[in-house]
Amino acid sequence: MEMKRLIALGTAVLLQIGFMKADAATDYTTYAGYATVTGGGNATPVTVTTASALLAAAKGSASSVIIIKGSIDQALITCESNKTFIGDGTTATLTNSSFLIKGVSNIIIRNITMHFPYMVSTSADHDLVHIQGSTSNIWIDHCEFYNMIGDCNGDGKIIEIGDVANSDMDYYDGTIDITKGASKVTVSWCYIHETYKTSLIGSSDDDLNDWQVCYHHNLFNNTHSRLPSIRGGTAASFNNYFLNIPRAESTAEWALPCISRTTILAASAMASTIRNSA
Repeated sequence: MEMKRLIALGTAVLLQIGFMKADAATDYTTYAGYATVTGGGNATPVTVTTASALLAAAKGSASSVIIIKGSIDQALITCESNKTFIGDGTTATLTNSSFLIKGVSNIIIRNITMHFPYMVSTSADHDLVHIQGSTSNIWIDHCEFYNMIGDCNGDGKIIEIGDVANSDMDYYDGTIDITKGASKVTVSWCYIHETYKTSLIGSSDDDLNDWQVCYHHNLFNNTHSRLPSIRGGTAASFNNYFLNIPRAESTAEWALPCISRTTILAASAMASTIRNSA
């Protein structure tokens, strides 16, 4: 009973004070962690309501502030540098869509809900946000990310182990994956839930880098693994809240993680492994 009370109280408080949509009038850049960002700066905002308009704005070479209004479906958003993507109000939603952030810098993504990644191609590896290559200074703030737990591939079965045929765990990939040399990324005040694979830093044991990634003030609910999984470099995780973690795994290999002020509730089997080379 006490555990149920704590879960209910903690969730209510966090949702009210932290994981709500961002206030457009508030300057949150002091919370950007490792990332040094201005995004599109003072560029005149452009409002988009369709996938085609969003893709065109994201690819522009000039600094841009792109306001996403309403719901947009089936968008693979390839970003150029110096962009701010911000949701309008509380209803900005991207479904069946992914951000591909590769070889660019100074990107802000805020105030957006993303549900299910872009599956038409593997360009973004079926991640909601895929960050890779010589990419730096990326800030993801006050967003909601989720896929689903259960029969992801629709075959009427639920297979919750990876690397086997028809695995539901492998159907979607991560919510936010950071690989192949990207660095200086901060994820803050986000609500991440209903996902088998949460966040990967480094795609393999050969993908080592001084990532400088920071996670703070995030709520993870019913997320099963990679919270995050870190290979190499430095990472900071503080003031995060983990709820209903049935089979979580957080692994740091040859890395220097700093984890503080983190709350974990209703975790039936959470494993944290750190392997640092001498």
